[in-house]
Amino acid sequence: MPKSFLSFSFYVMACLVLMGLALAVPEGSTREAFAAAPAAEKKSSKDDFERKEREKIKRQEVATVTGGENKDAPIYLHMPTVIFPIIDKSGAQQTVALSIDLHVPDKKKAAYLQSRLPQVKDAIIKVLYGHLGDGRLRDAYTLNLDEVKMASLESLQKVFGEDYITDVLIQSIEQRKL
Repeated sequence: MPKSFLSFSFYVMACLVLMGLALAVPEGSTREAFAAAPAAEKKSSKDDFERKEREKIKRQEVATVTGGENKDAPIYLHMPTVIFPIIDKSGAQQTVALSIDLHVPDKKKAAYLQSRLPQVKDAIIKVLYGHLGDGRLRDAYTLNLDEVKMASLESLQKVFGEDYITDVLIQSIEQRKL
C-alpha cells in the first residue's frame, strides 16, 4: 500500500475514534461545557453591558455639592435632572426635564440631603407630577416657573424641615410635546 493511503487511513481512524469518544462523553461533561460556552459568553457580555449601563445611570444620579469656600459663600446641592410626564384627562401630553439646584445653609446639611437623594427626588416628583397634570403649575403648555419653585420648596421643606433647604433654583427646563 502506498504510504499516503496509510497516512490517510490513519487520519480517518483517528478522527472516527475522536468522534466516538466525543459522542460517548457522559452528560454534564466537556461536550456540554463546550456547547454552552458561546451561550455563557453571550450571557456574560449581556450582563456586563447591563452592569455598565446601571453604573452609568448611577453616575448620572449623583447630586454634587458646591460652594461654601468662605463664610459668606452659598452652598448648593446640584440635583440630577428629573424627568417626568405631564398627564391630563386625555393622556400623556408632554415630558418635562427639570434641572434644579437646592440652596442649603451648610455643608453638613448638604451632605445629609445628598445621602437621601431618592427622598429628595421623590418629594419633587410627587408635587410636580400631580400639580402639572391638573394644571395648577402651568399655563396651557408653558410651566409657571415661580409656582414650580414654590411647590418644590414647600414639598422639600415639608419632608426635611425649613432649616435644610432655603431656596430652589431652576437651572434648565426642557419640555417636549408628545
